[in-house]
Amino acid sequence: MTLALLSTVLILAACGSDNNKPKDSVLKPAKLTGIYEQAGYGNIIVFSHSNYEIYHALDKFCWRAEQGPLADLNISAPRFTEQGRRLSFTMPGARAFPVQLNRITRLPDKCRNPVAPTQSPAQNFELFWHTINDLYAFLPERQIDWQQRYQQYAPLISEQLTNEELFTIFAQMLTGFNDSHTTLSAEINGEQVEYSAAPANAIADYAAATEISTEELLSDMRTRALELMQLYAGKALTQADTEQPLWWVKSDNNVGYIMLGALGGYAADERDVAGDFNLATAAFSAMMADLTGTDAIIIDNRFNEGGYDDIGSELVRYFLTQPQAVLQKQAKNRLATTDLVSLNLTPAAVTYSKPVLLINSKLSVSAAETFSIMMKSLPQVTLLGEASNGALSDMLQLTLPNGWLLTLSNERYLDMQGNSYEVTGIPADIETAVFSEQDTALSRVQAYDTALSLVNKSFAMPFSFNDVEVLIAEALQQKTLPGIALAALKNGELLYSQGFGQASENQPVTADTAFFLASVSKVFNGTLAAIMTADGQISPDLPVSGNIGFELTPPAHFSQPILFKHLLSHTSGIIDSEYFNCGYFQSHDGSSLYNLFYSDLKCPEPAYQALEVFLPNYLQQSGNRYTRGNYQQDNSIQPGDNFAYSNVGAATAALLMSATAGKPYPALFAEKLTAPLQLTQTRWDLTGNSIANTAQRYAKSDGEFIAYPDYAANTWPDGFLTASANDLAKFAMALLADNHPVITTEVQDIMFSPLHQEHLGQGIGYFWSLDHFYASHDGADPGVTTLLLLDRASSNALIVLINADENDNEELNDFVERLQVTAWQAIWASN
Repeated sequence: MTLALLSTVLILAACGSDNNKPKDSVLKPAKLTGIYEQAGYGNIIVFSHSNYEIYHALDKFCWRAEQGPLADLNISAPRFTEQGRRLSFTMPGARAFPVQLNRITRLPDKCRNPVAPTQSPAQNFELFWHTINDLYAFLPERQIDWQQRYQQYAPLISEQLTNEELFTIFAQMLTGFNDSHTTLSAEINGEQVEYSAAPANAIADYAAATEISTEELLSDMRTRALELMQLYAGKALTQADTEQPLWWVKSDNNVGYIMLGALGGYAADERDVAGDFNLATAAFSAMMADLTGTDAIIIDNRFNEGGYDDIGSELVRYFLTQPQAVLQKQAKNRLATTDLVSLNLTPAAVTYSKPVLLINSKLSVSAAETFSIMMKSLPQVTLLGEASNGALSDMLQLTLPNGWLLTLSNERYLDMQGNSYEVTGIPADIETAVFSEQDTALSRVQAYDTALSLVNKSFAMPFSFNDVEVLIAEALQQKTLPGIALAALKNGELLYSQGFGQASENQPVTADTAFFLASVSKVFNGTLAAIMTADGQISPDLPVSGNIGFELTPPAHFSQPILFKHLLSHTSGIIDSEYFNCGYFQSHDGSSLYNLFYSDLKCPEPAYQALEVFLPNYLQQSGNRYTRGNYQQDNSIQPGDNFAYSNVGAATAALLMSATAGKPYPALFAEKLTAPLQLTQTRWDLTGNSIANTAQRYAKSDGEFIAYPDYAANTWPDGFLTASANDLAKFAMALLADNHPVITTEVQDIMFSPLHQEHLGQGIGYFWSLDHFYASHDGADPGVTTLLLLDRASSNALIVLINADENDNEELNDFVERLQVTAWQAIWASN
């Protein structure tokens, strides 16, 4: 990010020194004296023998910006062309693209009688609007009707407005720009107030959802990213200096890793732009010397918050093999369209021509993006990750007559083919996950894995399934669990399946032992829903009410109907209340399982009701299982708005599919899914005791495992499917296969596309929890802990089935977390 306001750049640079200027580049004030226009930037600059003065000049208005001693500007390499009519010069922070000025004969009339400094809301409103109107480059691209905003807000302006009220109006006018370089700041009542028109930020949204600051979350994410880079490299990272945003390492398998945190901020004093450049170039020289001889370099640009084109272009020089034009820019707005200026670079003394994999994210902004344009022009560079932020223009700074600072985008950066990436961002050649929570939990980085695969490399921690079995043996010995079945896929093929411990008192666990799946059952239901959708048998937009044999009676504030897709994505507004818990019943007599173990709630007896009886009783206000808590009561939330995990909603989805097909759900399920996939050990247990040799469900009490009584639930489609690890592996293979005859590419696209977006690339598909290329679901019920995890990018999968729960057994959660990481790394490490 180069600050495009001429004086601001120069004043910042004045704190640094440039003692190595060649003599013929030293500024000659007498030659410089005159009046100049910076076309497309709204600046008129007056140079006298010893001073400068700057005006902000719009189409109709002009006002003084600032003035000062000419010596403070630190101008270097002045060059006149066109018989002295055009002046260009460089400075720290503007070496890549020199400042371009046109000499004019006299000060424009509007600047001879400039607008005086004023606190008038009316005058500042006019100048604020005209500044954006005249200088902002992307109103059409960002779909901003600026004239309409004038008409909307002008009637609100009066001289009685307070500064707080006027600032709020200006901020509202900038809403929807989605431009990280458009900002407004002011000092009001002794406090600094700021507004940014930056686009919605997944990191900021996630921070808000988790109630921590964006800065804290970003810091944690950077720290974890550096830890994972070090893990992949197998050795400690080198940091340029303690506070500098650059880390690198040469890995054990001869790959260079670079974490490029910014293209500025290398000097301790942020005003020392010259020092910033010098320290950055020195750091780049040391880094590239260390990484010479590697087979490939991965540049992690995900957290790069920008800086200076000067610094970015210096790094690019290390990857050139010949002199090359790499970037163009021009000012383009209502005031002017300037000539395109190209940035021509020469190779560094030592260059790198082997593969370079550059990883971007939506956080890669400004100079990080111009760096990416330059790099993508090189034949050995591949861009991975996601499209960048889409805010490339320098930040043009203008001070309004009331002293408020406005920044905006007035320039277009183009690649050498003339393509602009403002708004859209620079696209990835290969899309990968960039901020995946599942990645973090598994100690993986999908972008690194993809990058390594492109150069025939890979990474895995030194784990094998022997380590997995040692971990399981310890858990069994410590009575963390009674039994477990595990299966793993690599590249879509069965790699490992095994059982350990006891399924019941006299039955060992094998890979063919059936376990209750708990909520992992839901992804089978989601798969069936996707098959029916692809076959045209059901629509995600099908209303629920009236299509399941009865009418829903949701709260009066629901102005939108509950649709099938809302059930699939847990956004229906149907809530699991106490009557859901009361729906768990003992198999032998239908009495309440909840009443057996808890006394805080007295459930009605008998607890058992058939699904087609329970659901109308729960979802209709006249039902005997109805309470207001069965539906979302927040008046601001409509169906489809808000994620709230709902087992009752999942059971309702099964009843809707059954009613639509005109068949009992188990029969429909078998016909469309388990029979074609030959899942012979995958069956519904509606009563909790109908399938022989299913693993017994155990509770832990005083360090010993005690069998739960056989039980089921009125909402059985939400979690009472039984299956073996081998059947789940067969299911996972079909899910990951290329155009499977049952789970076709169309079916995969349907069920793995998010119906509801959450944070950081996460969402909910057809009951699947989605995290970029990961799709998963876990399950928990009394005596049940399960997991099905797919990585659709690598076609790897992990299945875990345990016949115990975490109640009075905190060690189980820790074990499952360690097991996931160990088994997942063992999959990657296997041949």
